[in-house]
Amino acid sequence: MAQRVDFGAMIGEELRRRGLPVAWFAEQMACDRSNMYRLLRRADLDSGFITRASLLLGKDFYAEASKQLAAERPTVADTVVNVATNGAGQCV
Repeated sequence: MAQRVDFGAMIGEELRRRGLPVAWFAEQMACDRSNMYRLLRRADLDSGFITRASLLLGKDFYAEASKQLAAERPTVADTVVNVATNGAGQCV
């Protein structure tokens, strides 16, 4: 099963990478600074918030999430090996 995508951590990391203060981001997003800190600690964020953050920071957080999920998705070869190893589908 795929892990959850932590959008709050992704946005917070992008702010740190760019050296942008959370207070600036909160102001741009029309949000109270203390509330913004709480939001960035959450993995699940409103899609409208993620979209606005993506536009403001010029980074597609949905594409980043898709990359993370794709990296965790098993390949067909992995599935075949798993079935062969576990003996799934054998008649008894």
